[in-house]
Amino acid sequence: MACPEHIELSDFIKSVHRGLRRRSREVGAVQAWEEHCSDGEKLQKYAISMKKLATTYWDRNNTRDDGGSTCRIGWVVSKCRHYFTLGGEAVEDCRETKMCLKFFNREMSNDGILSEGAEVGKISLLDVGSCYNPFGAFSSEFEVTAIDLAPASGEVMKCDFLRLNCGTKKVVESGVCLELPSSSFDVVVFSLLLEYIPCSRERFTACEKAFALTRPGGLLFILTPDSKHPTANSRAMRRWRITLAGIGFWRVAYEKSKHLHCMAFRKCKDPGVGKAWARLQGFDNGPHDLMTIPQDFTDIGDKEDQKVDTERVPDLEIAEYFCMMPDGDYFD
Repeated sequence: MACPEHIELSDFIKSVHRGLRRRSREVGAVQAWEEHCSDGEKLQKYAISMKKLATTYWDRNNTRDDGGSTCRIGWVVSKCRHYFTLGGEAVEDCRETKMCLKFFNREMSNDGILSEGAEVGKISLLDVGSCYNPFGAFSSEFEVTAIDLAPASGEVMKCDFLRLNCGTKKVVESGVCLELPSSSFDVVVFSLLLEYIPCSRERFTACEKAFALTRPGGLLFILTPDSKHPTANSRAMRRWRITLAGIGFWRVAYEKSKHLHCMAFRKCKDPGVGKAWARLQGFDNGPHDLMTIPQDFTDIGDKEDQKVDTERVPDLEIAEYFCMMPDGDYFD
């Protein structure tokens, strides 16, 4: 059972998210975000609260002995080790080559295929919304660039990711990161980030930036909270998967833990592969309208969290959802 401090911290975090969504509906997402970014006092309190929540109540759960909790940081580290050092990338190269043959009747360019026995150095990782740089504890394996709108640690650079320029070099002015080089990271991490962003279009923008910053064959990790049963929000997760495929990402790992959806997406070395699969799914909505969360469709009140109704998922969709579970992901 959560203690009073845990509840107080969680309530504050959720109140910030509610307020941002409410303001976004009133004045539009762009203005609401600009106002939010200018409220330094609230941002600092948010950073302190999030760090306290994570270090005291979340990240100490490093095992599954409690009946289903998964440490979000440990999950990312484990998948990175499997992918980059234990042959996972080579397996996915073979898979992508087969999909190129299926969709385009040609093989993937040899330029994109990982050389057998290639030496693996430190994994370059961009942690977006890092707060306190939790991946810094794995500095022997990762070269971490940690950014946040309101850092809670001196190891984290201040950065508004939605306004970040993807260019040719790293640009930092007055302690603020303004630009990062495109295609320069092995890994980009969105841990508890997308639900913070108040609308689908801006979440889509964040994913496009992640695509620009990740090198071909690199990974985007998305970890998003959900304490409901695995199929409760399956339609939303399917929409996310289709949207990301349309950008050029292919999902390679998925796990629904007790409180999280944990997902890993590979930046296709031939982006047309993901896009071809996405077109086959037949969604009529624009891709920027598919990155939704349940709270996007509720009236925003003081007790919003109690008003979110679980979508009833038809049997066919449930069957389809289970086809997308970990057995369908190759490097696990």
